[in-house]
Amino acid sequence: EIYTLSLHDALPILASFLSGVERIKKGVEKGYRIALMCSEANPLECHRFSLVARYFYENGWDVQHIMKDAELASHETIEQQMIQEFLHSRKYHVSEVDELFGTYTKEDQRRDAYRQKNREIGYRAEE
Repeated sequence: EIYTLSLHDALPILASFLSGVERIKKGVEKGYRIALMCSEANPLECHRFSLVARYFYENGWDVQHIMKDAELASHETIEQQMIQEFLHSRKYHVSEVDELFGTYTKEDQRRDAYRQKNREIGYRAEE
């Protein structure tokens, strides 16, 4: 099977994305507190979760999501929720995945959950 890189999978390598990342880094270096806002109440429904927050989290930043009740949730916590929802949608349970797909690692589950999330909430060019 040939996998075609989607726009969302390719986004972190695009120059414009990296330019935005640099602007955020410079703001933090100058002492600004940066918040990237969205109209979505649930981070799992926002493209910033699976693109921007993911990029910063994977590069060692402490990413916190402001929930609708004004509480903070770590990116890791929200990511684990996403993975569990992905596995549940496939009728998997973590123990079954481990027994049936010994090579289906937690990183594989994470990758596949992000791909599915990007299909659900990502940009689609009109055909």
